[in-house]
Amino acid sequence: DLKHTDDTKFRLFTEGSIRLVLENIRNLADRDENIIIRIPVIPEFNNSGEEMESIIDFVVSLKNIREIHFLPYHRLGIKKYSMLGMNYNFGPQKAVADIELTGYINYARDKGFITRIGG
Repeated sequence: DLKHTDDTKFRLFTEGSIRLVLENIRNLADRDENIIIRIPVIPEFNNSGEEMESIIDFVVSLKNIREIHFLPYHRLGIKKYSMLGMNYNFGPQKAVADIELTGYINYARDKGFITRIGG
């Protein structure tokens, strides 16, 4: 899964660095394997044209990547967090509808990728 390419924003939301994630994806792509990039589409995190284009453009720079799956944010995990006694820190975001992904899908297809919603 590739959630972002901006280290500052990634660190703000996850408290981790995107650098290791990007390096791992580059290493996998260099192995000539059939890698599918999955992009969770998350409100207020990466659900904008600018951020998705940045992610897709990064994938363009990789070898051997032919397919991108867009994973729309949903709220199904909220109850699981509650059952486990954990706080759900993301808040009451609404689910991302498949229709909201149309621009991202078109951009990725224009770059030569096979695309899919879900995965």
